[in-house]
Amino acid sequence: MRARSLRRRRWALVALFVLALFLLLARSPDVVRDVFRPEPAPEGWHRVTRVFDADTIEVEPNPSPSLAEGSHIRLIGVDAPEMGHSPRARREGLPDPYAVVATAFVRERVEGKPVRLEFGPERGDRYGRTLAYVYLEDGTLLNAELIRRGYARAYRRFPHPLREEFILLEEEARGARRGLWTQR
Repeated sequence: MRARSLRRRRWALVALFVLALFLLLARSPDVVRDVFRPEPAPEGWHRVTRVFDADTIEVEPNPSPSLAEGSHIRLIGVDAPEMGHSPRARREGLPDPYAVVATAFVRERVEGKPVRLEFGPERGDRYGRTLAYVYLEDGTLLNAELIRRGYARAYRRFPHPLREEFILLEEEARGARRGLWTQR
């Protein structure tokens, strides 16, 4: 009987520890942000030539065969407001709410600058764009930063290696009422 009670206490302590760790990661922007700051590799850099909207950019063609079909890059796991391709934007002739702000944020960070691309399990989408995680020169993962600042939602439809982390970042931004979530 006493051994059973001791085991229950141990499991309770383990469960509390896991819960505390989860809460720490979910509540601390610095800890979560550091998860997305790997050391940038010296190879695989591409200069950004154009920003279409917050989740689609164009890079200079690189002699390496790393890009799926072309130089248009779609950020993996990011669902940003559209500048002109959503049904609302086509119908009303206006960008989605917050699209201009989100696109300006991306343009300021990457246009004319080198970025490092990392690819997920799927290399391309049905529109011929290459799917990638986009890292800035300082190691910041642009995909995660957009979601963390509330400029985009975590794209939940397709699985990818950082899906759960992106969902946590969206919940953090929503709770802090950042970006898209300021008026909710």
